[in-house]
Amino acid sequence: MDLLSILLRAYDRGEQTDKNLRDELMTMLLAGHDTTALTLTYAWYLLSQHPDAEAKLHREVDEVLGGRTPTFEDVRQLEYTERVLNEAMRLYPPVYVMFREPKIDVRIGGYRIPEGSALMLPQWVVHRSERWWDDPLEFDPDRWTPERAANRPSFAYFPFGGGPRHCIGKHLSLLEGRLIMGTIAQRYELEYIRDEPFSLRGSLTMHPQEPIGMRLQAREKP
Repeated sequence: MDLLSILLRAYDRGEQTDKNLRDELMTMLLAGHDTTALTLTYAWYLLSQHPDAEAKLHREVDEVLGGRTPTFEDVRQLEYTERVLNEAMRLYPPVYVMFREPKIDVRIGGYRIPEGSALMLPQWVVHRSERWWDDPLEFDPDRWTPERAANRPSFAYFPFGGGPRHCIGKHLSLLEGRLIMGTIAQRYELEYIRDEPFSLRGSLTMHPQEPIGMRLQAREKP
């Protein structure tokens, strides 16, 4: 049973309205398409600027997959691939800021926050803070090894938000990212072809201002 079939079955039973059905599909589309596409875009750009990390990624997918199309069973073994995605989302979180509203007066870090205040939670700033990260502007997938991540506060990194209202598409996005990256990395190397760094345009998500030009080159068979 795919997602659409499950939702349509609930609709036929009267458990979903037209509006609810539309909202469920839009949520999964946004959670599983735009943000994942942006994460992969930034990941490929960063790999193109760091050939050692790119070579390490290629070694992993070659060893784990051996030329096969990756499946759900392969995902757990793509550990370095997951680190690359995590590090891409740290430096370029697709959702770069979110807002929360306290339902009661609270005090956080010595500050009184009245009920109904608008709180801005800026992933972009926290993810790049020297308070939580060594060399925060450096692309370093190995900062996600268990040893280095062990003592890091949970909310030094929150590309999907956190708590009971974290992004509903989190696990789908991470699964898609590893499967797509594993598939492409077996076959191609991607080279950034612009002469200057790209600029960014913030809206609901953080997009490149202009297309990120990349050249695909077929890899030699390992």
